[in-house]
Amino acid sequence: MIYFSDDTLLIRTIEETDPEILCEEEIAQRWQATEEKYRTRVADSASGKAVSLVAEYKGNVAGYINVYKNPPWGSFANMGYCEIVDFGVLEKYRCRGIGSKLMDIAEKIASEICRYRLPRRRFAQRIRQRAKNVLQARVHAGRQRRLVQK
Repeated sequence: MIYFSDDTLLIRTIEETDPEILCEEEIAQRWQATEEKYRTRVADSASGKAVSLVAEYKGNVAGYINVYKNPPWGSFANMGYCEIVDFGVLEKYRCRGIGSKLMDIAEKIASEICRYRLPRRRFAQRIRQRAKNVLQARVHAGRQRRLVQK
């Protein structure tokens, strides 16, 4: 299923060929990755446990996100909440709005399929603030390392 499409970006349901591509790309950027993780996402999507999305940028797999319906794990296990799991954009495709579009679509899906949810704006603000905090922490850590090395 296609959730979004324009001249450069396509967001669609995960396909059988995606795990190999995602794994290779993540390993190329020195992330730890296994095809098994993505094959699980394909199976969960096919069984209806989750909605797993992949973003393509100019025809190349660029990112992914998964919305689990009422997951059986975590603090809110089996309570009717959706959980967004394993959200990523490959480094070479960042700063193009891919992550924002994936998150917007995931939030919309969650609002449609889950019994309980945060208001979309509040949820988006929390996710974006967490991402900003992580980025600021990484920049600060990098500066500290450079100061120590000098």
